[in-house]
Amino acid sequence: PTCTETGLTEGKHCERCDAVLVAQNVVPALGHKEVVDAAKAPTCTETGLTEGKHCERCDAVLVAQTVVPALGHKEVVDAAKAPTCTETGLTEGKHCERCDAVLVAQNIVPALGHKEVVDAAKDPTCTETGLTEGKHCERCDAVLVAQTVVPALGHDKVEHAAKAPTCTEHGWNAYETCSRCDYTTYAEIPALGHDVVEHAAKAPTCTEAGWEAYETCSRCDYTTYVEIPALGHKDENGDYICDVCGAKLCTEHNEVIIPGKEATCTESGLTDGKKCSKCGEITVPQEVIPALGHEEVVDAAVAPTCTETGLTEGKHCGRCGEVLVAQEVVPATGHTEETIPGVEATCTTTGLTDGVKCSVCGIVLVERKVTPALGHDEIAHEGKDATCTEAGWKAYVTCSRCDYTTYEEIPALGHKEVVDAAVAPTCTETGLTEGKHCERCGEVLVAQESFLHSVIKTKTAITSATSAEQNSALSTKKKSSPEKMQPAPNPDLPKERNAPSAARFLLHRKRFLHSVTT
Repeated sequence: PTCTETGLTEGKHCERCDAVLVAQNVVPALGHKEVVDAAKAPTCTETGLTEGKHCERCDAVLVAQTVVPALGHKEVVDAAKAPTCTETGLTEGKHCERCDAVLVAQNIVPALGHKEVVDAAKDPTCTETGLTEGKHCERCDAVLVAQTVVPALGHDKVEHAAKAPTCTEHGWNAYETCSRCDYTTYAEIPALGHDVVEHAAKAPTCTEAGWEAYETCSRCDYTTYVEIPALGHKDENGDYICDVCGAKLCTEHNEVIIPGKEATCTESGLTDGKKCSKCGEITVPQEVIPALGHEEVVDAAVAPTCTETGLTEGKHCGRCGEVLVAQEVVPATGHTEETIPGVEATCTTTGLTDGVKCSVCGIVLVERKVTPALGHDEIAHEGKDATCTEAGWKAYVTCSRCDYTTYEEIPALGHKEVVDAAVAPTCTETGLTEGKHCERCGEVLVAQESFLHSVIKTKTAITSATSAEQNSALSTKKKSSPEKMQPAPNPDLPKERNAPSAARFLLHRKRFLHSVTT
């Protein structure tokens, strides 16, 4: 079977009569074996494909893949970077968010350079130092001219009389303040508290208010008095006569508003009420509105700096402004001195002494001073004449501290050639080849070599005995080593012409042979 067509099992039949011996059975079609063709995502510049399917066995396309158009670039703006005083900036550019391709290149914007702003001088106060005028850059805050510290003035003291405390208010001892600043030796004396007097309660009547038992103070107007409103008349039987006190009641009340009172942070209030303007009867009692309580707001602490005081955290009421927790002054920390390392002077450049700055705020406390250049510590050196093969130099100086020198080299002179003329040999004396030497230093540049005349005459009339002796001598001479056969130096010739050479060896050998044959 295939994916789409049925198959048959093996069968048998008779070749002669076609009788079916083993019937063939239908084998069902296999059906497709799906394989997913993965989708390909499109890019900015290239198309993609949707997911598809094909049959693993027969390769039939079951779900065709369709082309997905290219996405195109997704522009993202590369924000411009503003130049600073010392650093370059960039213009706005663009790139693709998906593929990072640069669509609009960013260009460099030159640095702006410093924009000078005068830092105004600050007058000193009693406890704080002042500052001289300085300069900084308006854009980057770089300090161009440092401000120097002006000493504090000290306090201009003013005397103040003491005040006794009351029940609810504190007092103080005699103290001093400063006419210029908030300096003070003020010391608070706590409030005395109330001297309590007890009062009995009084019940209210129809027309008069009563009160609960309460306290007052013998020294001040302190009280815990709480009024109980009048009860108002009762006329349960409707005869307009008060059932309690017998007072005649109005037949028709003329109600008027009893104005209320807004509650504050520390005091209770009252709602609006109503009463009869003719008989005074309270028709709508006022109700107490509880005090609101303070709405705390935190006054943030201010950290002290090297030269300015700080404040502790405090609290006040957001509604009424009352200070709940007073902020206290925290003294200035003062400068933390740090050494600014100096620079040693050299032979040719000035140096700097150590300075001092504050390690916290950076203010320079002691400026570094310029120290003069040392100048060279000169050492004299003698000159040396140049030779034919070696360079010389003029007299010069160097410095023991640095690499300063006035050294000036004189190049080697080179040899000054002089020709040593050739000497022609004679019948009895050796000759010399042409040579060369240096006129200044005497060095042999081309050595002269000895050589014989080309014709050597020999005598032939010799006795056999003499010949035998000479042959023996000649044999002895031949066996001698070249070194032993070399002639002794000739004092009349230059030293270099007495040097051993193969030519001189041959010359002396020929002279020897000539001597034994004549």
